[in-house]
Parts: sequence; structure tokens; C-alpha cells
Amino acid sequence: MLVDLSNDLCILLNNSHEVVTTYKLTEKPYDICVVGDEEVAVSVYNQNKIQILSVRDDVISPVRTITTKYKCWGITTAGKGEILVVGDCGNDKYCWSLIKAGREVIYSDQYDSSSSYLKYIALNNSKTRVYVTVNDTNSILCFNMEGKRQYTYSPDNLKSPIGVAVDRDDNIYVVGYHSHNIHQLSPEGNIIQVITTGVPQNPRAISFDNSKDTFIITNYSERQKLHIYQLK
Repeated sequence: MLVDLSNDLCILLNNSHEVVTTYKLTEKPYDICVVGDEEVAVSVYNQNKIQILSVRDDVISPVRTITTKYKCWGITTAGKGEILVVGDCGNDKYCWSLIKAGREVIYSDQYDSSSSYLKYIALNNSKTRVYVTVNDTNSILCFNMEGKRQYTYSPDNLKSPIGVAVDRDDNIYVVGYHSHNIHQLSPEGNIIQVITTGVPQNPRAISFDNSKDTFIITNYSERQKLHIYQLK
């Protein structure tokens, strides 16, 4: 599934990446993740809320709304009905929060930053590390689940990182929007390679399908296209 911020849509695709159906949201969506066999969570752009939607028999319908303490940006699942969301805490601070299915924020971490633009969030497969992209400091931050910073990755050839994802081996992929590349990192934050061949002009979000060893990238310059890559 995808979200379309410009047109306020949630879009369901089939396995051939063809549009099956769309759902018109009442507010602008920012990010989306699967939270159950038939449910997805959508963060609402620049708002303190997450919309839970049902996806059943190719029909998308609203289920409930979760109110968050902070404005929402990137979102990902932590399993067992839990959601991770990165947001704006105000006062030049930012946080990521763990939200249980009971809609209660049970963990929140803040860190000082002059940045004003966090983007996306990802979690490793063992659910022990959280990765957050910071757009205007050209950085990716790694935390443990207790909120302690593990490392910061901020090389000169990564500009405006936005999307972040983790493959089945816990390697991290960071999309450079203005550097037009993808940085592949080891779980410890060491560079494996910088991918430039075949990368679209302004790559934005990235998502993995571990069952097929493929990843999908959206592109701001070509909003009607998905770019699909096969891991080797």
C-alpha cells in the first residue's frame, strides 16, 4: 500500500504493482505501515494523529483514530499491534514514540537538535534498534529501544536523507533525495556501498519486500512511477 500526500489518497496495489483500489482520506497522509493481517496505520501530515484503516477483500475503510502527543511524520510497525512514530516535540526537539494497540504512548525519547525536519523511521528485524533520518543535517540516527543514541551516520555524499528501510540481513538503506543515491550500511552503521546506477532523480521513500528480496522507491520528480529493484 502507498499514500499520496498531494491527493489525500491511500492506494492498494496487487502483487504486480497495479492499482486495485484507492481510499480518499479527509486529511493529508504522510507515511503508512502494516499493523495486522487486515489493518494499516497512516500518519497524518503535521497533525497529532494516526488513522487506522481496514483492508479487507480489496476494500479500504476507516477503523479508528489514535491521538498522539506530538505531530507525526514517519511511521513503522513494531509488531504485536505496536507502532513506532517519529514526530515534532516542539522547542527545537524531536522524538520517536512507541505506541501500543491500546493507543497509549508508552515510550518517548527526545534529543537536542537544531534540525527542523525529521523524516522517516525504521526498525531492525530483532526490534532492538531504531533508525531515524534527519533531512536538513544530512544524517541518520540510530537508537536502541531505550532511547540511547548508538551512532550517527552523516557522510559528505549523503544529501537530504528521507526514506530509510532495513533488509532481511539488517542492512540499512538510506535514500539521498538531493544526492540522488542510496547508501547501504551494515547494522553497525558502516558503509557497504553507495548505489547510484538506476536511482531516480529525486528518490523519496523506500520499502522492502523480504519475501521477494526486492525494494521499491518512490520518486518526487515522477510521482506516477514506482522504481523496483532486485537485491543481488
